[in-house]
Order: sequence, then C-alpha cells, then structure tokens
Amino acid sequence: MSSEGAGLQSQRLPLVLTITTLVQTLVSMAITLPTIMAPVVAPQLGVGPESVGFLMLLAGVTSMLSSPFSGGLIHRVGAFRLNQLSVLLLATALLLAASGNVYLVLLFALTLGFCQTTSISSAAYMLARVTPAHRISVVLSVRQSGMPIGAALTGLLAPALLLLFDWRALCALLAALLGLSLLAERPLRPLIEGTHQPRAGGSAASMPALMRALWVHPALRALTICGFAYTFAQTSLLVFMVSYLHLELGFGLAAAGGVFALCQGAAMASRLFWGWTADRLREPLQLLAWLGTASAALCVVAGSFAPAWPAWLVTLTVILMGATLTGWNSVYSGGVVRYSPRGAEGAMTGAVNFYGFMGNLLGPPVGALLVLYTRHYSVIFFACALAIIPVAWMCSVVGRGLVARGIHVTR
Repeated sequence: MSSEGAGLQSQRLPLVLTITTLVQTLVSMAITLPTIMAPVVAPQLGVGPESVGFLMLLAGVTSMLSSPFSGGLIHRVGAFRLNQLSVLLLATALLLAASGNVYLVLLFALTLGFCQTTSISSAAYMLARVTPAHRISVVLSVRQSGMPIGAALTGLLAPALLLLFDWRALCALLAALLGLSLLAERPLRPLIEGTHQPRAGGSAASMPALMRALWVHPALRALTICGFAYTFAQTSLLVFMVSYLHLELGFGLAAAGGVFALCQGAAMASRLFWGWTADRLREPLQLLAWLGTASAALCVVAGSFAPAWPAWLVTLTVILMGATLTGWNSVYSGGVVRYSPRGAEGAMTGAVNFYGFMGNLLGPPVGALLVLYTRHYSVIFFACALAIIPVAWMCSVVGRGLVARGIHVTR
C-alpha cells in the first residue's frame, strides 16, 4: 500500500471504528433489554416471563437464517446503506413493540435477529476497507467490545429506569438512541461508499457457492468448525454459570451475579489483548488452538467444582474462563477477514456466522437436556470440554500446515 493510501486509512479508521462500535453497543442493548424487562412486561402481555426464551430463540433462528444472505445485501445496497437500514428497522421495531401488541413484539424479535446479522457483516466490510491487514484483529476486537458493553449498560440501567418509567418509555428511549446513531453515521458515507465495488461473489445468487467455498479453503473451513464448537461452549457458559453457582455450589444470587460480571469484564479486556496478539502472530488458527486447549482445561476444572471449594478459587476459574472461553471472538473474526478474498469480507463473515449462530442456538437446549437427565449443571462443562478438544487440535494442525506452506493471509 502506498504511503498516501496508508495515510487515508489512518484518517478513516478512528471514525469508522467509533461509529460501528456505537452501533454494536446499541444492538447489544436491544438484545439484552427483553431479558431484563421480561418479569415486568410479560404479565402485561398475558404471557409468562419464561416466554422471553422463545422470543430470543426466534431472534436467534432469524440471525442464523439471514447470515448467508448478508453478503448479497452488501453487494446490492452497499455496506453503509445496509448498516443504516438495519439501525432504522430496529428502531422502528422497538417503537412498534412498545404498543404492547404480542404480534408486534414477535415482529421485533424477527427484526432483531436480522439486524444483528446485517450490522455485524456490514461493519466487518466497512472496517476491512479502512484497516491495515496487520491491525485487523485488534480493530475488530474493539468493535466487538460493544457487545459486553451494551449488555452491561442495559443490566445496570434498565432495572433502575423501570422503577421510574414505564417499559414503553425504555423502548422509545433506545429507539431514539438508534435514531441519533443514524445521524452520527452520516460522515461515514463518503468514506465507505466510494470503496463499494459490486462483485459477483457477493451476490445473493452465488450464496450456495459462497457456502461451499467455506469448506474448500482449509483456513475458512477450520474457522467455520471452530466458530460452531466454541460458540456452543461459550453460550453454555453464559446461560448456565449463574444457575450452577447459585443452585449447585451454594453461592447467593447476588454473589453469583457478581462472579458472572467479573467473567464478562475479563471477556471484554481479553478480546482486546487476544486481538492484539493475533495481529502480532498473523496466524489466528494457532492462537485459537491455544485458547481452545485452555478453555477445555478450565471447563474440566469448572465441572469438578464442589460446594467445599474456596469461593476465591471458583471465582478465579470463572474469570479465566471469561478470558478464554468468551475471549476468542476477536481472533476468530479477524481470521475470517484475513482469509477472505478482498471485497468478500462481509459475505464470508455472514456465511461463517451461520454456523456460529447454529452453535449459539444448540448450546442452551443441549445443556438443559443434560441437566434434566443428570440433575447436575457440572456435566454441561464436561460436555463443552469434549466439544472443544478435537476442534482445538484441528486448528493447531491446520494452522501449522498453513505456516509450513507459507500461506498466512490473502493480503
């Protein structure tokens, strides 16, 4: 890249990264808000609070099914327009859900799943356009930090706001913030739209070929399998850890929540560190193998917890799980962008995330079945270790093979 091109990238990157992280944070808040409001809102809608599980399942299925098509949408309308369309649709869906109509709440869930996928893919495309290859993992890790930040902000603010305002006001407030983000995005338009080049590889018609390409390229194939298995285990940790600590190990609910918050904090910090490390190594699969091995070992330790264990040791183990089992995402996302053909980063991100969302959907029901039949939460973590170990080994083998052949990245 010429010095002029590098200088242009350095000027664009801070603004694009700031805005895409802001959007990620707001989308995360929209994902988390229903789970916080469920005890208050569900009775008013005539359903039980547990129905939020169905709502989030509906959003998850929509995310998974729409992922392979996000590349085609980027090809047709451009990444910037798709990102803005996602924000506008989500804001509108929030306002409709605030009406209290059950069917409009279901429409919100469908819209939430679609917008989660398209915002991720369009952001990956935009950031790939303005980020030097040697910095892509750490840049994506900064954007991904919007997910735990949004979840933490919603968890801290929403309960207090519900004491002061009606839940409909919270929906309207978040919709207004999304609307303001549309205005904040406007400076990105000349920076991004000039780089959009329609490509046949990103068309909706080539979606089956795109999915097949994941299984032909050795690195993308390994990343796809890794995304499924690691997401399966990560979701199991996020869904069941508090219940495990509270119901099986005797932690108070507030103490269990505090340990979980520390786990999330470790995840946010570690994503930045692992993203920086991946950029130094330039071979993400080797790092993913190490993180998988560490995660599997920690899952075995977590599965061995007993009420007699010191609280500090349990807490330390869960924090380390946050740093590994929920900290790998930036390395994974950076690897997908690195190995994707130039111009197809958004399409490949969407295609790979199809399998990641599949792992996200399967983790909770599989864990619930294991608890149902064994009466122990600990078995979930042994199952996670079994899922991770062969995939970590595969990442190590493929990564070493690529290095031996001199295949590091496509750019």
